[in-house]
Amino acid sequence: MRRFLVALSAASLLPLAACGGGGSPGAAESEAPPLSEVSPMAPPPSSTRTPGPELKAACPLLPPGRLVSVLGARDPKPHEDPGGPLARTCRYVSTSGGMFLIVGTEPANGTADEMASRVIRRYSGSLVKVSGVGDAAYYQNGPGGQTMVVTRAEGPQMRTITFSCRFPGDPKDKLVVLLRGVLERI
Repeated sequence: MRRFLVALSAASLLPLAACGGGGSPGAAESEAPPLSEVSPMAPPPSSTRTPGPELKAACPLLPPGRLVSVLGARDPKPHEDPGGPLARTCRYVSTSGGMFLIVGTEPANGTADEMASRVIRRYSGSLVKVSGVGDAAYYQNGPGGQTMVVTRAEGPQMRTITFSCRFPGDPKDKLVVLLRGVLERI
């Protein structure tokens, strides 16, 4: 088997040697596509992001002062919950209501939009697609509070950020500001 692979490798190099040999460059040689266009090992498109660092905690991604300045939360106290290998969770206990942030990383299983849609459907309420944050984002405002899910593709994996709270009114735009800040930190 090894001799067969060596012979196959040598045979595949013959056309390359024939193309580069002695004569003057002709029209056929100048029309050949660059190697990056025909190589199966071409680099990934520039729109793919390299995977971010492994997350060890969620609380540092959203400091309590940010919850105070953006949401008007009163005296939020962060508590890191032990998480599994794919997600980190921070609970914020506040006199103005409880909040939590979940940041997960998992192998991409579909598009960013499909993954965000699957996560947000775990919650109930009116569902709104949100633009301008991450690769895909959804927001819901229901009887149990508000939730925003944002996904961002990073190489072969997907980063999913979920933030839930219970505030009066419709804090959708404020949640966009908070989650943009989280994305900047990861």
